[in-house]
Amino acid sequence: MKLLDLTRNGQPVTDVATVEAVSTYLMQTNPFSENTLFMARNEPAVVIGKYQDAYVEVDLDYLRAHHIKLMRRAAGGGAVYTDLGNLVYMFHVVEPQDQHYWLDFKHYAKPLVTTLTDLGIDDVGVSGRNDVTIKGKKISGMAAFQQKNRFSLGGTVLFDVDTETAGKVLTPLRSKYASKGLSSVASRIMDIKQALPATKKALQAQDFIDRWLKTIFNVSTVTAIPTVQLSDTDWAAIDQLVADRYGNDDWNYGSRAHFDRYVSHHFKRGTVAFNYDVADGQLAHFTVYGDFFTGVQDISSKEAGLIGTKMESEALKEAFENSGFGMVIPWLLPADFAAMLLNPEKYDVVEKR
Repeated sequence: MKLLDLTRNGQPVTDVATVEAVSTYLMQTNPFSENTLFMARNEPAVVIGKYQDAYVEVDLDYLRAHHIKLMRRAAGGGAVYTDLGNLVYMFHVVEPQDQHYWLDFKHYAKPLVTTLTDLGIDDVGVSGRNDVTIKGKKISGMAAFQQKNRFSLGGTVLFDVDTETAGKVLTPLRSKYASKGLSSVASRIMDIKQALPATKKALQAQDFIDRWLKTIFNVSTVTAIPTVQLSDTDWAAIDQLVADRYGNDDWNYGSRAHFDRYVSHHFKRGTVAFNYDVADGQLAHFTVYGDFFTGVQDISSKEAGLIGTKMESEALKEAFENSGFGMVIPWLLPADFAAMLLNPEKYDVVEKR
């Protein structure tokens, strides 16, 4: 594995859309024959998962008033707030012998956990599917994206982030944090700076990054880490991705229509929401949102396969399986799918199972 030097014209790249475009470009083009890793720090932005509804997850009025960017990533997962006190990292895995690490979040979190522990921070662990926590509070969330014979996996790390702003701009489903006995976004997160022992409080973000990188690459100095660079041709293609997608409001806010009925629920393995309409006793429109990960590249065809289904339990369960929609969220049961659509008033509550 090599470290991708994410600087341009001698300056670090801090634009959230450009950082995401770099990740997508690496997946689409695969310019390097070996695994790569990059790390970056972004100017203030909210990053949402590919399948999330921005109008539900984010206080858009607050976002616009405080000049915070909104960007939708190419991978699934949940919404996060980032600023220059937040670290962004991404492993791009192309080597065949490492493909079995797909969705193995604990494997890629291990160097981070080790670095935090070595700094004298207690009670560090991996929680749920894809979070790193300190004393039960989230300091890192991870996401993943797969394409053909390679994948990218990475996330964000809260080093010295503005948690007050994060708590105000993010507005997730109430049950997502109520299920953890918490009352707000701010109560779910903390940053590394807060957790550092008194003797380490002067540690700066770049110092932490250097320690983390040395742990990942198992070297004693950062100068011993092998690096690669992007060419001018690479950067031109990345700029086009920013223009076409990550800097484009249709992509970031979502161009899919919104319908009258909406039901969401936080299960143990993720949040799922259905936005739909019913006409003549049949499902007339249907869109799925959530922080789930999926191997299905085009979920719209699976959504379309449900249109026209009778709003009856057995018919919905049968359509769930026959349409292939079950492949989108493999852990969702047909019975839960039917019950959410037929009894939305019973959902948006804490999952008991």
